[in-house]
Amino acid sequence: MLPLLALGLFSCAGSSASVANAVANTTIALMSSGASRAMGGCYASCPTGTRCNGDTGLCDPLPCRGECPSGFVCEEIPGRAPQCVQARRPPADNRAFSDVPVRP
Repeated sequence: MLPLLALGLFSCAGSSASVANAVANTTIALMSSGASRAMGGCYASCPTGTRCNGDTGLCDPLPCRGECPSGFVCEEIPGRAPQCVQARRPPADNRAFSDVPVRP
């Protein structure tokens, strides 16, 4: 095991330009991440199905991973997987649209 570790260290040390590039790239990445966080964003860009939590700087999952179509809302029931359900339609005299899920 020790000879393999030594071989790995010596192979990295053989190219000082590669080490310098790695250090430079890591420094740039850390500075970019810090700048994003300082402006209230996340440390990294959030993938699809998540959104940036400005308080923590981390990506939080969206309800139903943001996959509910228009007119549907995510219903989360303890002990069951979240699911998209059709949103309740407003009464004819009410112009407000309710995001309260309708149970079938």
